Amino acid sequence: MKKLVWAAMAGLALAAGAARAQVALDPSAPTPIASILTWRGEKQAVGYRDIEHIYKTHTISRGRTVHPLPVAAKQIDPTFTYQGKTWTLDEYMAAYRVSGVLVLKDGKIVLEKYGLGRKPTDRWTSFSVAKSVTSTLVGAAILDGKF
Repeated sequence: MKKLVWAAMAGLALAAGAARAQVALDPSAPTPIASILTWRGEKQAVGYRDIEHIYKTHTISRGRTVHPLPVAAKQIDPTFTYQGKTWTLDEYMAAYRVSGVLVLKDGKIVLEKYGLGRKPTDRWTSFSVAKSVTSTLVGAAILDGKF
């Protein structure tokens, strides 16, 4: 029963956070959160990078102990061929407006690239990815007997 209560509290906290993130900062020009799905071109690149200036957001502080991800000695530089054209990752990211790719293997970074003017120091809004990360962490906590 105690586990169920904790899971319900975590779900409510997530729902409250999502609802709070949908408030436009400019009340004279409220923008529905769904409009993000139609952003294209420069509006997408700038909007995603500066989302906290468009919608009310909540930054979650990092923990007391931060463990940076180590970089693997061997990095990867993938290419692929599709319909007779060979693509590099940089070409793919430019063509499909990808703002970042991070690949981990055995807990180490084997590839980290940014596009759309992004930098490794930029903050990122997780959108609904937070739900997957949170559920993974809750599952790990349950497995570890913390819930």
